[in-house]
Amino acid sequence: LKTSIAAPLPIACVSAPLPVQRETAAMITTRRVIIFVMSLCAVPVTNSLWNEILRGKMMVEALIEREGLGAFLAKCGIAVGLMFAMWLGSQEQEKTASSLAEFSKLPKKEGPVAAPKGQKGQKAEEPAAVEGAATEEKKDK
Repeated sequence: LKTSIAAPLPIACVSAPLPVQRETAAMITTRRVIIFVMSLCAVPVTNSLWNEILRGKMMVEALIEREGLGAFLAKCGIAVGLMFAMWLGSQEQEKTASSLAEFSKLPKKEGPVAAPKGQKGQKAEEPAAVEGAATEEKKDK
């Protein structure tokens, strides 16, 4: 009987992945791992969210039983009015900000500016100058 000893394979042949390994590696992508982790985290988050919703519902039902439907609706109306007032205030704030931006784009005038001739302020000074000249003439005589 002859025994055969297999020749050692080169390192490149040993380290090359098998076709089966390539397929399984392609199946597990980073995207799939992220989706899996997010779905694991979603379960406790949705449970706590539903618990908060149900707790709020029970509180509203208890409030309606204690104070009545009219008081509950009045509180809701006040809350809606406050929200409308806040919205209206933000709209006014946006208008003010836009007009301020337009005003800041205008060229700035530095220092006092002389009034142009022909305005009321100039006409009021001219008669005084004429009277002053007339009084000087009287003093000279």
